[in-house]
Amino acid sequence: MTQNDIAGQLFTFEYCNVKIKGKPGLKKTPQSLSCFDQTIPVAPGRRAGAHVRVKAKSSEVPYWSPNCEYRHKVARKFPKDYTKRGDGARIKSGELHKIVPKAEPPLAGAFKKRDNPPNSLFRKFYERGDLPLAVEHSGSKNVINWKVEVSKLDYHYYLPVFFDGIREKEEPYRFLAVKGVEDLLQACTLHLFLSIYLQAVFRSYEIGCELEYLAEYEL
Repeated sequence: MTQNDIAGQLFTFEYCNVKIKGKPGLKKTPQSLSCFDQTIPVAPGRRAGAHVRVKAKSSEVPYWSPNCEYRHKVARKFPKDYTKRGDGARIKSGELHKIVPKAEPPLAGAFKKRDNPPNSLFRKFYERGDLPLAVEHSGSKNVINWKVEVSKLDYHYYLPVFFDGIREKEEPYRFLAVKGVEDLLQACTLHLFLSIYLQAVFRSYEIGCELEYLAEYEL
């Protein structure tokens, strides 16, 4: 079984992209304060992986007509909108022409990135102090200092929490979540099925790559 330091590689990739290649760094969300503060709660209606609500005008929404037909509203015509005398020749010459709308359907946005608010269950547990771990800053790389033996943890309770933290993009939540999943999968003796639920929900290439690397630890 391969043992790659995925959590440590994330720091290397981010350093190369920002410091060497000059790509823009990650912007912190307004709700995220310092690593010693508690995250400001997001709006109750803001859900992770939710679709963006389409704002349609009242004129674009169909309605029930008096003859029980579902139709769209038609704009009222004024005298200046009707065809005038002499417009027939202008239409034939091509001076006046009707704008034909495009027949192609609008983009559905199936592969568009969805909302990823800072309200993961892992972040909530970490800020509340419910996770038995701490970051150990060593000379070569950072590791997790577990307060309890990893093999004795309740996987039905902790593993979903750590997997929910994979969608985090800010530190120290991302490192702790990814490194915690690595340690949990290395110490487990049961057959675990790693789904790609997070990638399907958020349509995020970065999250999909992290899950692909973590899949190497599947027994």
